[in-house]
Amino acid sequence: MKIVFREWPGARENPFPAIPAMMARCLGKDRYFTMIDLLFRDQAKWTKADNGQQFIDNVFAYGRLAGMTREQFDACLKTARSSMLWPPVGVSVWKSTA
Repeated sequence: MKIVFREWPGARENPFPAIPAMMARCLGKDRYFTMIDLLFRDQAKWTKADNGQQFIDNVFAYGRLAGMTREQFDACLKTARSSMLWPPVGVSVWKSTA
């Protein structure tokens, strides 16, 4: 069986949906799906924000749980914004199970 997971990339005028996925990517292949699973499970918690900075801080709190420093998180988002990955249009991540 093959399961297809697709990230929702957001848009240039609203990049916030891409931030959690970018943070998970920066954690590396070995921790990506663990973080995605955690973000889905706790979505009602980290999405509650009154403004953009609070949303970013909420997402960072999950990165911190995985051992990411604030400097690493900020560098991850800066790299994502300045690369072709921002927003990550049409990204697919494949997860296979036998």
